[in-house]
Amino acid sequence: MVIVPVLMVSLCGAAALTRRFRLGRLLATVGCTAALLAAGALTYAGVTEALTGGIRQQDPNSWTPSLSALETLVFTTPFAVIAGANMWVLVLLWTRGSSAQGETA
Repeated sequence: MVIVPVLMVSLCGAAALTRRFRLGRLLATVGCTAALLAAGALTYAGVTEALTGGIRQQDPNSWTPSLSALETLVFTTPFAVIAGANMWVLVLLWTRGSSAQGETA
């Protein structure tokens, strides 16, 4: 529900990078930031649920399950990788973007 719209914004930004660099960088930044926030929220929720799992006994309204330490690691690893990859893309967009644009101008 969150990943597909964010992915579409990021892909539109990536496609626009060659034609309209500033617009492409803006769209890619918005998409990567949204993905970073979503992945960070899920990672945070999984870790806090594991740390406070004994306090709250299977709340039916919880959006994360109660997990053991190993299950929490397995649950949060993909989201941490997604967050790290999006952070790397953001760094590349804003550090290499200005120098690459200066070389082509």
